[in-house]
Amino acid sequence: WKYIFRYLSHRYGRGTTPETLRGDFIERKRRYFHNNLPPIADGLTDVMSMPFKRAIVTGSCLEEVMLFSDIIDLSRFDAIVTDEATEKSKPEPEPYLKALEMLKVRPQDAMAVEDSRIGLMSAGSAGVRTVFLRQFADEDHSDIADLTVDKISDIVF
Repeated sequence: WKYIFRYLSHRYGRGTTPETLRGDFIERKRRYFHNNLPPIADGLTDVMSMPFKRAIVTGSCLEEVMLFSDIIDLSRFDAIVTDEATEKSKPEPEPYLKALEMLKVRPQDAMAVEDSRIGLMSAGSAGVRTVFLRQFADEDHSDIADLTVDKISDIVF
């Protein structure tokens, strides 16, 4: 997102800073989700109860992640990597490499569940096995994933 707001500010901003554009975006998102609950992945509760380390790796900023803290218990995650935490964003491997470092987990011992092409590319280029989650995806990206599932509960053993 940070690159998008820089681009929009430069291209169309007419004096508006990337920070102002992002603030406006987050405020609109806050108002939208105040009246519209976001969908929750089928099986997320089961995954959250399993005894392994978890991370959120997102191109969103921490303020955006916090919008959902009343729906998802963020304290159940051992690491949260937002776009403020890295110089480069998805599809680069840096966000996933940062999460692996924070979790003290080797790439070959990790699995990333993603619903976007850039997320799958980021995790894959970091050496992490990838699972494409179709439940919320706009397009089919199973061609670049190690495994494809319709919903997250499909990967719960």
